Amino acid sequence: MRVTIRLTEHQRQQLKNHLFPGDGLEAAAVVSCGRRRLPDHEILTAQEIVFIPHYLCCRSPTRVTWPLDPALPLLHRAGDHGLTVLKIHSHPKDAEEFSAWDDAADASVFEALFGWSMSPVLQLSAFMLDRGVIRARSHFRDGARAPVDRVSVIGDSISFTDSADDTVEFAEHDLRNLQTFGAGTVRVLKRLEVGVVGASGTGSWVIEMLARLGVGRLLLIDGDHIENKNLNRIVNSVKKDAENQRSKVEMLRDAIARMGLGTKVEIIAADLRSPAVLRRLAACDVVFGCVDSPYARSLLTTLASYYLLPYFDVGVRLRADQKGGISNVYGGVHYLLPGGSSLYTRGVIDDELVRADMMRRYFPDQYEQQLAEKYIKGANVESPAVISVNGVMSSHAVMEFLARIHPFRAVDLDSTRAQMIDLATCLWSFGDGGEIDAFLASRLGRGDRVPLLDDPTLSDA
Repeated sequence: MRVTIRLTEHQRQQLKNHLFPGDGLEAAAVVSCGRRRLPDHEILTAQEIVFIPHYLCCRSPTRVTWPLDPALPLLHRAGDHGLTVLKIHSHPKDAEEFSAWDDAADASVFEALFGWSMSPVLQLSAFMLDRGVIRARSHFRDGARAPVDRVSVIGDSISFTDSADDTVEFAEHDLRNLQTFGAGTVRVLKRLEVGVVGASGTGSWVIEMLARLGVGRLLLIDGDHIENKNLNRIVNSVKKDAENQRSKVEMLRDAIARMGLGTKVEIIAADLRSPAVLRRLAACDVVFGCVDSPYARSLLTTLASYYLLPYFDVGVRLRADQKGGISNVYGGVHYLLPGGSSLYTRGVIDDELVRADMMRRYFPDQYEQQLAEKYIKGANVESPAVISVNGVMSSHAVMEFLARIHPFRAVDLDSTRAQMIDLATCLWSFGDGGEIDAFLASRLGRGDRVPLLDDPTLSDA
């Protein structure tokens, strides 16, 4: 079973500040983790942290012991709700391996944790090095141990640290990517699974670029088929696809296969609102949202918080002048890091738009009635879009992703989280995205819940 730990850069920095107070002695903390459970992959998402007070610990440069009392409330909550516990301490001397002392301390704590009836099949222990790198391992109910396969840290920079340095073979078609980004970044790209929701105007561009950049696995989600009206903007689509009402994701999967560059593709020709689809998407390393639906964007924003996903949102708008022309052409690229601002706090979507869009898509009779009775404001109206505009915005989104995993920008990354591009006035504005979304921040790292995302409308029943 593969095991991945996800935490935000803010959480990692909080841990580092506590575990390395500057005195050269070990320190300890305990973290409860939400879970995304798959048959062959367990994803643990950092949720609540308890910092064990230094004065309660017996500390030295090579070991630390501490009483369970400060962590008992967290341990009880974890045991009662089936959460995984991460026990972490520091290695001030940068020892790269767990010590025999670590082995004994872990065994004593996890024996008690596995006694809870709701306890999951694995728990976690880790140490942090002075440079902030985390080494972790899984502890199973039967006493077995194994290295954690990946530690993902999601911040303005996104890092993926794998325990096994698997050999990645480069091919001739990787040459230009290697020259531009270097072997380290290309290796990361080949190990990632990226989910793309929406396979039309902007989505098809994003998918095309990710495949040619060498991303190892793509998950493509879109429930629609190709129509004549969108042949002008879906990359790789042809007239025959529209005549046969071919699935967008099926067409793009076959286009990637024809490239022959090695990217593996999984497609889901279904609506994002399905709990099964959302859970599958939560297992990806990175997510792109290429949809114009406020409701879908709300789901993706929430999913990113619950499962600690880096989320890139791209949107395009061509405003018609009602005289057969266009009055404005603009778009936005938003990087949303869990625990930060959201599409809500940035003013991209609001509760009224989301409610109206959900009703229009899933409850059309009620939507028409409330629209007639003026209970719904700002009803969605389809706007035109063309391939050149979609290509500009999609390229910005992919470059924003690359900037997060490969440091090439001369400006601070926190200054480009929210970007607005106005092609009519040639203005490109960007900023940090503004205030934190307190509601979503309170749900950080919750992982699997019943119902999904604590939303009764997403019940499997």
